[in-house]
Amino acid sequence: MIKKGKYKLLSYFVEKNLIYYKSISKNKKIVAFAMFETKLYEPIISILNGFLRKRFIRYYSIRINTSKKNNKEILLNFVDAKKERIIQFFNVIQKCLLEINTPINFLEKEKLEKRFVALIFKELNSNVRIKRDPNSLLIINDEGSKLLDFYKINLNNIENQNSFINSFISLIAGFNKMGSITFSFKVGYEEEINFTSYFVSVNENMEDSFNIEKAVNEFFNYNALKRHNVKIKGIFNYVWRLGISNDFFMLKFFYNLFLVKNQCSLKDLLLFNSQFEQNLVINQIKFVRINNNLLFIEQYFIFLVLIYFDENLILKIVKKYCSKYYIYILILNNLEYKELLEIDNIKLIKNIKILNPDEINKFDYKEFKNQVKLKYS
Repeated sequence: MIKKGKYKLLSYFVEKNLIYYKSISKNKKIVAFAMFETKLYEPIISILNGFLRKRFIRYYSIRINTSKKNNKEILLNFVDAKKERIIQFFNVIQKCLLEINTPINFLEKEKLEKRFVALIFKELNSNVRIKRDPNSLLIINDEGSKLLDFYKINLNNIENQNSFINSFISLIAGFNKMGSITFSFKVGYEEEINFTSYFVSVNENMEDSFNIEKAVNEFFNYNALKRHNVKIKGIFNYVWRLGISNDFFMLKFFYNLFLVKNQCSLKDLLLFNSQFEQNLVINQIKFVRINNNLLFIEQYFIFLVLIYFDENLILKIVKKYCSKYYIYILILNNLEYKELLEIDNIKLIKNIKILNPDEINKFDYKEFKNQVKLKYS
């Protein structure tokens, strides 16, 4: 991994859309970074997870500034012995991301450099020193100083994943505090996508005694924040948008944290359900609706429809119904549908059929009747 080499914090060089570090040890690996801004990370996560599994990138991070919560900063990390391969990987990813229907702004040259080091440097030519003070990191330069306090974020007890990030950022902004929340994603055991989460408070007033950890935990009514002491060398993790600890969460249990189900998405689901039920009635197919996502059809089929890929929920449905019923799975979001196709332990089960959202209008409802006839013939 990256830490096997030795790197100097200011030893990078910039070319177009990439920042490069060359190891000064015998390890000749090159570490490189690309950054882009977006307002919506929902359609991007699935694409980047695919590139993680293909090893095009080692990790990626999402950073949200409390003062600019509508803009999400996403960093991509590349590691390879050859610069040409890094450029090739970046070009493939950039092309793929620019083709989706989401505004994306890739940073380049001076703007990329300034944004990359802006976490600690105001001016690139400043005389910067980093000290411990005593549980924080103190950044001192020609213009002044600022204190960085690091906190791990515990997500295990949050009540509503869909709203947690916005609630957290709004809460910090309401306290008139500067800082950022960062999520860093990588491939873990058995190709699972894991991520770390942490918050960094930036304080330019050394006399400020406000206890942000206590205030946040009281608001959420559990220990959502816990101070984490970072060593001086940990500034690399901060600038490189890596995690600050070895505490990881499995993404499959926290999809709703990032893939927000907004009101428009709910309307899309309800509209699909209405049209689908009408077609069942027209084709004289008996059904019982279990909930917004589940239909029981002709006493033989389970029809599961989701807006977004939720592996944990799908596996629960499969475990509960697969031995008795034939299961249809439809994910309305096309990118999330592609994520589902990569899960072998679902797509290889004979009693499961995964429907393409682009072709659902061509679905032959007589299929339900025909399969029932085959079962009882």
